[in-house]
Amino acid sequence: MSIFIVDGYTCTKKIEAVRGLHPEVVVVYRPAVAKARIELGMISSSGSVDRVFQFENELLANHVIAVGDTKLTPTLAGQLVPALRGKLLDLVLGYAGSDEEEADVKN
Repeated sequence: MSIFIVDGYTCTKKIEAVRGLHPEVVVVYRPAVAKARIELGMISSSGSVDRVFQFENELLANHVIAVGDTKLTPTLAGQLVPALRGKLLDLVLGYAGSDEEEADVKN
């Protein structure tokens, strides 16, 4: 683990199933740099729900390598179960950690 996000760096996270919402999935993703948080905040403050939704879909499609065996597209990102979608956004934007980080903390 590094304090810098370099191009090509990927993380993995097993997201536990939530009964009645979504099955367990393993996610491979590339963390976004801080600029993505700033952009999302600015777009969110504009009041355009459609633009926020579009930005998030593109962010997920560009940063999530795989959800299970599926490569996300902007269209598929828009169809994710909301609870799972939120978890993926938290991972990509750095609000939640990967499994690698948890293992490092234990060591």
